Amino acid sequence: MSTLNTDISTRLDARRQDHRAARHQERRAAIAGLVVLVLAVAALSMSADGILPLHWTATLGLCVLSLIVAIQRRERCTVARRRLGHAVQFWEHALARSEDRWSDATQDDGAAYSDPDHPYANDLDLFGPHSLFSRINTTQTTLGRDALARLLTDPDEAHDTAARQEAVRDIAAAADMRETLHVELQEFLGDVAHGPVAREILDDKTRSLSGWGREPTPDPDPTWRVLLDLGLAALFLGAVAAAILGHLPWSALAPFWLLNYVFLGRASDVDEVLERFESVRNTLGGWSRILRCVEDGLPASAPPLRDARRALEIEGRRASDAVADLDRRVERLAWRGNMFWALTFDVALLWDLHARRALYAWKRRFGDRIDTWLQAAAQVEAHAALGSYAAAVPDHVFPETCTDAVLAAEDLAHPLLPSGTRVGNDLHLDRLGGILLITGSNMSGKSTFLRAVGLATVMARCGLPIPARSFRLRPLHVVTCMRIQDDLARGSSLFHAEVQRLADCVERAQSGDGTLVLLDEILAGTNSLERHVGTEGVLRGMINAPAATMVATHDLELAKLIDEVPDRGRVLHFRDAVEAGQMTFDYRLREGPCPSTNALRVMRDAGLDVDRDGA
Repeated sequence: MSTLNTDISTRLDARRQDHRAARHQERRAAIAGLVVLVLAVAALSMSADGILPLHWTATLGLCVLSLIVAIQRRERCTVARRRLGHAVQFWEHALARSEDRWSDATQDDGAAYSDPDHPYANDLDLFGPHSLFSRINTTQTTLGRDALARLLTDPDEAHDTAARQEAVRDIAAAADMRETLHVELQEFLGDVAHGPVAREILDDKTRSLSGWGREPTPDPDPTWRVLLDLGLAALFLGAVAAAILGHLPWSALAPFWLLNYVFLGRASDVDEVLERFESVRNTLGGWSRILRCVEDGLPASAPPLRDARRALEIEGRRASDAVADLDRRVERLAWRGNMFWALTFDVALLWDLHARRALYAWKRRFGDRIDTWLQAAAQVEAHAALGSYAAAVPDHVFPETCTDAVLAAEDLAHPLLPSGTRVGNDLHLDRLGGILLITGSNMSGKSTFLRAVGLATVMARCGLPIPARSFRLRPLHVVTCMRIQDDLARGSSLFHAEVQRLADCVERAQSGDGTLVLLDEILAGTNSLERHVGTEGVLRGMINAPAATMVATHDLELAKLIDEVPDRGRVLHFRDAVEAGQMTFDYRLREGPCPSTNALRVMRDAGLDVDRDGA
C-alpha cells in the first residue's frame, strides 16, 4: 500500500471509530431521555398522590427542565454523529480516488456547462459523463460548481500558472481544512436541500440573497421618527404598568394598542422585506459556518487563496460574524409570523419597525459585499475540488514553464483513462508555426493522444498536475476541431458546422500570442479530393500562424506538405498489428508515416473482396 493510501486509511479508520463511538453515545442519550420521561411521569404521579413532598407544579417544572436537558443532549449527540458521518464519507471518497476509483454517481458531471461553441470544452470532454469535470468535482453548491466550471474553461488571467499551482498545492496539503469544508457543506445542504427540487430552490435562494445585497437601500429613518417609535412603545408600556398598579382600567389599553397597530400597519415594506427573506433566512446560518471554515482554515499564501481570504476581511469584523448577525436580525423580523407575538409584543413595542431598521442598517454597511463573500466561498470550494484531485494523484507532475520549446512532455498519458491501462508517449513541439501530422488506423490512439495533449494543456493552466514523467510548456490557448455535429436548430449541416469551426480555429490561431490547435480528421463531410485540398489549405494557413498545430489524419498524402517545410513539420504515427485476424494496438507514438495496410488484410480475412494489390 502506498504512503498516501496508508495515511488516508489511517484517517478513515479514526473517523469510523469516532463515528461508531458517537452513534453509541447517541443511543445512550436516547435511552437516557426515555428514562427521564418515565421518571418524570412517575414523579408527577407520586407528587399528585402526595408521595413526594413537592407540589405538583414544582415537580412539573423540574420534569420539563430535565426533559429539555435530555433532548438537547440527544440533539448534540445526533449532530456530532451526523458530522462524523460526513467526515467518514470524505475520507472514503479520498481513498477511492487514490485507488483510481473515480466514479461517484452522487456528484454533478457538469453536463449543464457543455457549450458547443466553446473553443475546446466539448472536444476535450470537459463536461458530461466520464469527463474531466466529473472526475474533479467535489463541490456541493451551485456557486462552487459555477466557479469550478469557470476555472476549467476560462482561468482567471489575474494569476499566472505558477500562482494557480501554488494554490492547488497548498489546499491539497490542507486536508483537515478540506474535510471541515466538506462537513460544513454537507450540513448546509442537509438543512435546506433534500433532493433535486430542493437543490433548485436553494439555488434560487442563493441568487435572491446576492440580489438583495445589490439592491438600493432606503435612507435611514430621520431621528424624529425613531424617537416617535420609541415614545409610542414607552407610552404603551407605561399604560400597561399603570393598569397593573391599578391606576388605569385594563380597557384603557385599547386606544394605545390601536394607535401602535395603526403605526405598525403603515410600514408596508415590512411584509415585502420579510417575504424576500423567507426564501433565504434558512441559508444564512449555513453560509456563516462555511465562511468561518474558510476564515479559520484556508492557507492564504498562494495569490488566488490570498485574494479569497482578503475578500472576507472587513473593518473590525469577520464576514462569518457579519452573516451570523444578519441571520439574527432576519430571525427577529420573522417573529411576526407568530400570531401571539404579532398581536402582543410586536404591537406593544413596534418591534417590526425596529427590526426592519436594524436590517437596513446592516445592509447599508455590508449589503454590497454579500456577493463578494459568496463568490469567495465558491472560489475556495472550487479550489478544494482541484486540491482533492491533486492530493489523489501524487505520482502526477506539476507542469513547468519553458522558453526553449512550445511543449515538451515525457510519458504523457490521457488523464481520464485508468492508470493501469493508459499508455504514455513523449512529445516535443519546438516552435510556433509548426505542424505535427499524426497518422494511423482507427482506434490506434490518434484522437486519444490529441485529447491527452489538449487536456494536459488545459489542466496546466488551471494549476493541476499531469499524468506524465515531465511536462513543460509555454502559456498556450487551446482551440480544437475534433468532434463536430450538425445543428438542426441552427439549420447547419455537419460540413457547414465544421467549416465554421475551422474558420474560428484559424482566426484564433492567427490572432493569438500562442495557440495549440488540435484537428482530428477534418472535413469528413465532403468527397476525398475536396477533403484533401481543403485540409492542405487549412494547414498551409497554419504554417505561419503563431500556433502549434497537431493533426490526426488517415490522409497520407498530407505528408508531402510536411516534406515542403521540413523545418516546420513532422510526421508521426501509431502502428497496428494483426493477430489471429484481429487488429491490435500498442498505442506507442513513432516517427514517420504509418507504414501498415493491415486494415485491408482484416477486410480480406473477413471475406470482403478488396483489391489485393493494395496490400
